[in-house]
Amino acid sequence: MIHRAPFGSMERFCGVLIEHFAGHFPAWLSPEQARVLTVSEKSDAFAQEVMSKLTASGLRASLDNSSDKIGAKIRNAQLEKTPYMLVIGERKKPPVPVSPCGTRRRVTWASDRLEELIESIKEEVRSRTL
Repeated sequence: MIHRAPFGSMERFCGVLIEHFAGHFPAWLSPEQARVLTVSEKSDAFAQEVMSKLTASGLRASLDNSSDKIGAKIRNAQLEKTPYMLVIGERKKPPVPVSPCGTRRRVTWASDRLEELIESIKEEVRSRTL
């Protein structure tokens, strides 16, 4: 094992950061900024479209289109402390494409446009608010 002082201080800093946020990193620091969750396999195509828009805009996102129930998907995302969850179902197609919710707070989104939601998340990431 090779020991270097700069690596030790980096590990301590990461440990302090994880303890400070208790794993609930802000969106700009979180390894996964958004997760797209599907209610059923009927909405997989639209969820893939939403996912491609998120990644094309530079956000770190993933898609959960597994066969689990939506409650289990939301619970898994909460346990993994994902800042934004975008729930997509059959009734969530345009003009109301997504229902966002956050792990630390509920996000109420009155807009009909996915692009505005993406810009809102990107603005939070740019401003680096806590």
